[in-house]
Amino acid sequence: MLQSKTSTKQNVVVQLNDGTRRKGITEAFNPKKSTLLIKEVDVGGNVVEIHDVDIHNVHAIFFVHDLAIMRTSRHTNRDTPVSPPAAAKNGKRVRVTFVWGEVMDGVSPDVDAKTPWFFLFPMGPLNRAYNIHQVYISRKAAARIEPV
Repeated sequence: MLQSKTSTKQNVVVQLNDGTRRKGITEAFNPKKSTLLIKEVDVGGNVVEIHDVDIHNVHAIFFVHDLAIMRTSRHTNRDTPVSPPAAAKNGKRVRVTFVWGEVMDGVSPDVDAKTPWFFLFPMGPLNRAYNIHQVYISRKAAARIEPV
């Protein structure tokens, strides 16, 4: 499967169905499980709250290199993006328009109309694409999916 299932600790920003976001750390994310455990952290990296989120209440999970808590400098186009995993290199280039209006281009190895979710590896000139290395997207979060 994809790297999110086998990694241990991962920085995530979770977009919930109600529009709220949670930033924190999760371990061994598996999209087939019914819950997602998020350890919300403060600016010092200390766990301040633990959330056990029903996966059906999740629109998207952004797996990030940096949680951007109190970030003083932003990623720029001079920063070198991380290469997507081999699974993404054989995927389809798509543009996803989220229900909240955000648009993201990337490569998806598993975008299929029959599945309730898929992964996207962001690509493109947007600064945030350099920080986000993978996105889990629920079908209900994708207003449009189109080839690029």
